[in-house]
Order: sequence, then structure tokens, then C-alpha cells
Amino acid sequence: MNMRHERQKIVFTTTYEFSPVVPKHADLVEPLWVDVGGCGTSDVPSELNASFNFSSPSWTSNLSGRMIFAGGHLHDGGTHLQLLKNGEVVCETIPTYHNFSSHMSSKEEEHIKSISTCSDFAETHPGDDWTIKAFYNTSLYAPMQRMDGSLEPVMGISLVYIAVSKSAPHEPSSSLPAASPKHCNWLFRSNIIPLAICVVLVTGLIAFWGYQNRQTLREGRIYLGSKSVKAPW
Repeated sequence: MNMRHERQKIVFTTTYEFSPVVPKHADLVEPLWVDVGGCGTSDVPSELNASFNFSSPSWTSNLSGRMIFAGGHLHDGGTHLQLLKNGEVVCETIPTYHNFSSHMSSKEEEHIKSISTCSDFAETHPGDDWTIKAFYNTSLYAPMQRMDGSLEPVMGISLVYIAVSKSAPHEPSSSLPAASPKHCNWLFRSNIIPLAICVVLVTGLIAFWGYQNRQTLREGRIYLGSKSVKAPW
């Protein structure tokens, strides 16, 4: 967060660890993004001096596995975020607030510094219903405001990693219905690319021939090799 009136340059540094081979003990992991905004924008409206909460649309699991990690995301004013399996809370992430010096005034301002996570906390199976609930209390923690004094929108997000069971095959995890293969795969069949190239070439040759013979076409004659024949029109 920029605590100054002026624009600031920032730099993000990310360190990756990777293995050149997949270890035998490694699990296949599926990411799951659960958002109170659903599949649209993550922004939801805030309120001043109020206690309120938002729930996400539900995701029905289509795989079996262990929920090995969940991290939450809240804005200032947030008190906790719950991850629910079939209506039961299985993970709760809680933010930690810290006083930060403000360059806009002489007083310190309280903002979220970090948020807790959950590890190896549940299992999922096809048919399980998953959702999150984000809780806010802007009487306890001041919400973020724009320069004109209006309230910034808030969010509620949980990023979950599922270690997929090796004994059970699964489909790619998605809250949206999968597209029918006949609607999405035909473009990638091996014969469509050569066919498309042939269509383009034939169309180009016809256009070129028509351009070269535009005058004779107007006169109603067609040249085939060295012979001139009367066009059928």
C-alpha cells in the first residue's frame, strides 16, 4: 500500500524452487480459487461502522483428495474468513493487524500485515459442497478509503490446494460445466489444418485467375489454355 500522496516505484521479487524430475512421493495438486465475488470481479461493497459478511457461490467437488493448504485474503476491516465443507467450518484464516506510520498524517494507521493459513485440514470427495464466508467489522478496524473519502470495495478469497488421490481418476476441477468434446476438440483434429490450407489456396487461385481474366469474363468468353470458348452465361 502506498502511504504517500506521490506515486512510488515498487519491485516484487519472487524466488522459485523446482525439481528437474518429479519425485516419487510428490502429489498431483489441483488449485481451487474460492471468491465471494464468484467468477466475476472480486470486489464487493464495504460499509462504514458496521458488521457484515459475504458468502461465495458454492463449488461442488468432482475429485477426491486431501486439502493440504488454504490461504485467505481480506481487506482492512476483515476479522476472519471461513472455508466450509457441506456447511461445516473446516478452516478459518485470521488476519493480523499492525500499526503503520502514515506520511499523510502524524498518526499511525492500522492495516492488515498478514493472515493465517491452514494445512492438511480436510478431505474432499465428489459431491462435497465447498464455499467461503468473509467477515468484516469496520467499527473494530477502519476500512480503506479513497482520496475523496469514499470507501474502497472489500474482498474475500481463499486459495486452496488439493492433493488429488492417486487411486481415483478425476476430471479437471472447475465450478463450470465442461464443454462437450464435439464442441471444443474438432478444431484440433489432425485433418482440419491441411483442409483449411487447401481451402485458402484454392480460393486464392480462383481470385487470381478471375483478376487475370476480368476483361474476357466481361466479354462472355473464357480462355482454356490456347482456346477461347463461349461462356455458358
